[in-house]
Amino acid sequence: MREDENGAGSKSEEGEELFDLLLPDGLPMDIIGEALDRFDVRPSCVDGDESKPTLRGSFEEVTKAKDYMFARLKEFIAEEERKSLK
Repeated sequence: MREDENGAGSKSEEGEELFDLLLPDGLPMDIIGEALDRFDVRPSCVDGDESKPTLRGSFEEVTKAKDYMFARLKEFIAEEERKSLK
C-alpha cells in the first residue's frame, strides 16, 4: 500500500489520511466489486493512469479490503483447480 498519489497528508473529506492499494493484473472483477461493496474504499488509479487501478481509502479499510480480496482469490484458484481435475 502506498499513500495517496497527492503525497503525505492527503486527506478525505473527514480529514482521514488516504491510502491506495494497487490491484494486481488478473484479479477477477467480481472480487474487486465485492470489496467495493463490503468496505469503505473507492476505485482510483495511480497518477491518473487507468492501467494501474487501485482501491483508495483509510489504512484500516484498505487493509481489510486487501485481506478479503486475497482470501477470495485463494478460494477462486482452489475452485478452478478442482474444476480442472474433473
